Amino acid sequence: MVFEVGLTDSRPPHALLSEREFSVFERLVQGANVNEIAQQLAVSNKTISTHKARLMQKLNAHSVADLVRYAMEHRLL
Repeated sequence: MVFEVGLTDSRPPHALLSEREFSVFERLVQGANVNEIAQQLAVSNKTISTHKARLMQKLNAHSVADLVRYAMEHRLL
């Protein structure tokens, strides 16, 4: 039996974000900061920081500017 190793997912990277990560992503690219997002979603700043770190890793972004660029390139803004 042969198994293919390294199958690639053809979905765009943002499709791999959880609902909460995508929600944080949307707010970040619209200019909200971690504190504002935490208040809007009624969670702690640490929780939002964790979501931000995970989504940035998944999207290979190093800054919010990279997230904005990604959103524009994928017509998410």
